[in-house]
Amino acid sequence: MKTRDLAKIVNFYARFMPTYTKTGYLARRLTWGSDKPLDFTGQTWLVTGASAGLGQAMVKAAAEAGAEVIAAARSMQRLEGSVADLKPEVRQRVRLIAHDLSLKSGNQALVDELARDGTKIDVLQNNVGLLLRDMQLTAEGKEVSFATNVLMHYLLTEGLIANGTLKNDATIVNMTSGGMYNAPLGYRKLNVTDPEKYSG
Repeated sequence: MKTRDLAKIVNFYARFMPTYTKTGYLARRLTWGSDKPLDFTGQTWLVTGASAGLGQAMVKAAAEAGAEVIAAARSMQRLEGSVADLKPEVRQRVRLIAHDLSLKSGNQALVDELARDGTKIDVLQNNVGLLLRDMQLTAEGKEVSFATNVLMHYLLTEGLIANGTLKNDATIVNMTSGGMYNAPLGYRKLNVTDPEKYSG
């Protein structure tokens, strides 16, 4: 490993590691004010990547606070497992929808399904994401990480706006990894489909 690369790694962890540990949470918690309960009653949320991790936690928190939540992910079985421990009155506010959100066709199917139902979204959580070490292509020929983490968030959001499903005053949250602090975003590294040039 080159000295420059080692210095970059040390600098990154020295600057950002405390933020992503309990120390960072406790330090920021001091400025949050009171712990009054959240109330999202009357709101409809769409959370992608809802079958595990942050997506699962978002679904639970929003539904417990009164929101109607649409939980979207690739696997219905995993979605069902992710809400199995919710109280019945909370679980009834969660609608599960399975589509492959790494595909344009999967995103379009979700957009069309919500439009047919007349759903109106107050909060869109574009949470689905992954990072693969080895290059993989979707059935539509896109590099999987790019398609899932970038392209499909854009296409889903644009589709929901175009058909009127996303309310004009909706909140849109695009999730990303803290690891991206250390990586510049350049278009030449998007959708790399040559295994020799791909770097997870």
